[in-house]
Amino acid sequence: QRFRSVVEESPVGVGIVRRGIVLYANRATIRIFGQTDRSLMLGSAVLNYVAPQARAELGESVRKQEQGEIGPTSGEILGQRLDGSLLPLQVDIARVEFSDGPAAAVFFTDISERRTAQQALRESEARYRALVERTPGITYIASLDRAAGAQYVSPQAETLLGFSQAEWLADPELWVKQLHPQDRGRVLEQLYHSRATGEPFRAEYRLLARDGRTVWLHDEAVLVHDEAGRPLFDQGILVDITARKEVEEQLRLQAAVLEAAATAIIIVDRHGVITWVNPAFTRLTGYTAAEAVGQTPRILRSGKQDRAFYAHLWGTILSGEVWRGELVNRRKDGSLYAEEQTITPVRDGCGDISHFIAVKQDVSERRRLQEQLGRAQKMEAIGQFASGIVHNFANLQTVINGFADLLLAQLEPSDPRREHVEEIRKAGESATQLTLQLLAFSGVPESAARVVDLNAVVCDCENLLRQLIGEDVELALILAPDLGRVRAAPAQLEQVIMNLATNARDAMPRGGRLTIATGNGDVDEAAAGEPGATPPGRYVALTVSDTGAGMDSATQAQIFEPFFTTKGPGRGTGLGLSTVHSIVTQCGGYIAVESAPGQGTSFRISLPRIEDEVEEHEPAAPAGQEPRGTEAILVVEDNEGVRVLMRHTLEERGYTVLEAASAEDALALVQGLTSAVHLLIADAVLPGMSGQELVRLLAARYPQMKVLLMSGYGDDVIQRYGEGESRAPLLRKPFSPVALASEVRAILDERREG
Repeated sequence: QRFRSVVEESPVGVGIVRRGIVLYANRATIRIFGQTDRSLMLGSAVLNYVAPQARAELGESVRKQEQGEIGPTSGEILGQRLDGSLLPLQVDIARVEFSDGPAAAVFFTDISERRTAQQALRESEARYRALVERTPGITYIASLDRAAGAQYVSPQAETLLGFSQAEWLADPELWVKQLHPQDRGRVLEQLYHSRATGEPFRAEYRLLARDGRTVWLHDEAVLVHDEAGRPLFDQGILVDITARKEVEEQLRLQAAVLEAAATAIIIVDRHGVITWVNPAFTRLTGYTAAEAVGQTPRILRSGKQDRAFYAHLWGTILSGEVWRGELVNRRKDGSLYAEEQTITPVRDGCGDISHFIAVKQDVSERRRLQEQLGRAQKMEAIGQFASGIVHNFANLQTVINGFADLLLAQLEPSDPRREHVEEIRKAGESATQLTLQLLAFSGVPESAARVVDLNAVVCDCENLLRQLIGEDVELALILAPDLGRVRAAPAQLEQVIMNLATNARDAMPRGGRLTIATGNGDVDEAAAGEPGATPPGRYVALTVSDTGAGMDSATQAQIFEPFFTTKGPGRGTGLGLSTVHSIVTQCGGYIAVESAPGQGTSFRISLPRIEDEVEEHEPAAPAGQEPRGTEAILVVEDNEGVRVLMRHTLEERGYTVLEAASAEDALALVQGLTSAVHLLIADAVLPGMSGQELVRLLAARYPQMKVLLMSGYGDDVIQRYGEGESRAPLLRKPFSPVALASEVRAILDERREG
């Protein structure tokens, strides 16, 4: 127990390692590696606590020690603290035997303190010179006659340089020969000057030891005279300063690293006065070193943090703990930025806190990206929610609108009941438009997108726009000639324009001006590098601007969120701008807003320009009488209302209709059939089995059978059910009886033509 207590309190880190795993670590080890909980270190790999480049060497040494292949070893490596920072360590490894087998005892010594600050060295230089004369070193007496050489050399010369006293005395040129070639001329010149002037000789130079080592020495000598004043010999002392020179080199490198660091570093004293900043601080804040030194960090305060925040910060670091956090500061030019900061107390030789080192990193871009990600995830979640409810709405609207259409077809124009049915149909159509807006969150049907002329879409909307905005709002169309083409669904582009126009109208209750402009625009790398900018590329731009009330930055940050609205109750669903955002994103485009209170609002939409500008047109509806047929059609739909509507629609047009509420019912139904099934109409997403799975099972029985899938879900859900890879046509819900009949006839006629 006494031995364990000594090890536990040892200032040297002690760890017991077996097969690379830490079994024991004393307090010094925990402190050295920045751990706070010993249990987190025990059981972990010892290689976690050294720099990556040193792991192989340490791992091999530990393994060989455990296996008894080598004796105790010692060396220096780079350690790695818990926070990832590196520190120089001296590591000694020895094999130890325990009752349960051998292990490696690893001793860690933090040698960072050996590399003391250059300023501290300079401050102690005077004391060092006074002490060096009494510090054991190589004491010597050298004859003024170079041919005579040394008259006396202390025994320390052999210990330090490997040459015995006898060798020094026997070879007058030994000292000159062992001088480092780069130092020889300078040192001899200094020596001759000292003897000529009588001044003490002081020099720092390198001597080559017998084993080839380079030893830095501080040489200080005086010329001794006899009573008559005649010079007799030089008497001096050589002090080994190799360690100091290594420290100076390390300090030089560290200073260069701090100067070149990409992160801002600032040092303040205990009273909060800035004593040093690196160039990155100037780049971050705009304050030069001359402007910052002598000031306090208050010059950066933005007012975004209260007094309690700073009280907690100072309380933490004055207690000796490291503070980490994020805050918003103000640059010299007044602009605000978010920074991540780590403040570490620095203790002097007495253990008292003397300074604080703050490492500051601009995280404004990271915060912006995090906010963008949060908004994107929120939009995705709403989209998934919308996709689920849209399916049910689509079924209801298919039934309501479909039966309303069937009733209208049966009623004479003069029938008074016709007006009632038309109102039902009108309400159903309004609900359909709302459903389509919700569906925009779940994916645009690929079949609806084609190459279009954006100018033509704007012109097609002009009459509706004038009716929408009223006479007190002036409409200005500024359409660029030779406008590039875009790939999008025309109906959804119209929806984008109408939604933006509706918002503009509501922002101008007393009238104003609505401007819709188009143009070609390229975004280069420089412009794309700005935060929130559109990526580089070739675009077609649609800009919708108004002279209305405008928005503050807080409102702008939320306008694209689903169900967010600044309008009063009953004046909006909150889906208008979120639908615009979804449609633009699905088209591969980008949307930006510029606004300020009282200065109007401008939305700029950038859609990728299509280089192959061959405009695609929707195929014209076939002319002639209403499509009919006599083929056998199997309808598989789990919604009874939709199923009944489809049966009525198809039977009225001469088809033989078989119906089933599930894939299992459909498979059971065809088992008793002797006639062919010409067309399968199935919901893409059925309970228990998807429509595509049903198609695969029926295809073997009816190889000539055609397929039409239906869905009210968005593309994302359809893809999850494997229908996205199907070549079968897809009929989107809600659909009308006429649309169903036309699609059925088109698919069956394709079979006959084939």
